[in-house]
Amino acid sequence: MSFNIRWLNSRVGYIDAPTTIGVLKSDNSQVILVDSGLNKEAARKLLKTLENEGLNLVAVINTHSHADHCGGSAFLKERLKCRIFAPSGEAEILENPYWEPFYLFGGSPIKEMQVSFLMTQGVKVDGRLEPGKLRINSLEIEILALPGHTPHQAGVMVDDFIFASDSLFTEELWEKHFFVYFSNIEKTIQTLNFLKSLKKKLILSHRGLCEDPVKLVEFNLRKIEETADIIYQELGENALSTDELLKKVSDKKGVNLKDAPSYFLARQTLISYLSYLKEIGKIGFKIEDNAFLWMPQK
Repeated sequence: MSFNIRWLNSRVGYIDAPTTIGVLKSDNSQVILVDSGLNKEAARKLLKTLENEGLNLVAVINTHSHADHCGGSAFLKERLKCRIFAPSGEAEILENPYWEPFYLFGGSPIKEMQVSFLMTQGVKVDGRLEPGKLRINSLEIEILALPGHTPHQAGVMVDDFIFASDSLFTEELWEKHFFVYFSNIEKTIQTLNFLKSLKKKLILSHRGLCEDPVKLVEFNLRKIEETADIIYQELGENALSTDELLKKVSDKKGVNLKDAPSYFLARQTLISYLSYLKEIGKIGFKIEDNAFLWMPQK
């Protein structure tokens, strides 16, 4: 089995795998991938796809360290000796994937957190990406800093297209998940406004080409503010721990936190919103009877 490449011009295309994988063509049928899919099974299908097209993989740019974006990189590097690139700060987790469940859990992770969705196979990173121009073989691209979803997430701009990674999400995904994952709300808002200012076509990690990027950016900005307001309203006049508030918000919104990974992903997202609400002066905290409690700012 293989995937289909949707070509947007002579050198920019993408694959729905189902996480979108960018395909950038340089001279002599050499290609660079933007992300590599969830695991080695996805990577095998990627190889088959490239072989069917007569394309030779020379490099993979991983936009961030989540497994659905970098899970195929170790297999591709082992099979093809291709170079692996990742942003500084994300590269360390690609090389040491144990850190992903470690920081989500807040300490040594239980075995239920050490699952393939959170902890992929480690891979040696050949180049650490910084914002600015980058030439790989004959292809010149621009690396964009797009922090928010993860602390050091990067995007890739080629011609009129930006591979925006997980900077923004579709209406369908927002409807499905109340706790859409972000590590930093303020940085996410800055990234969304930055993408809006560039006026380029956006390729999303969980949709492909976005037909109306400005509309979707504005929708994401509204949903972030709505989510922050819901969390603030559920806190109310109470002094609550993070876990008490997580249960309160989840019960209110019908969220089913069915296992350890979903619980701690939601918990970290909630903490990101609470940090944001504190920074804008709407809430504070106190430590009382050996408990850390969030409370509204008087």
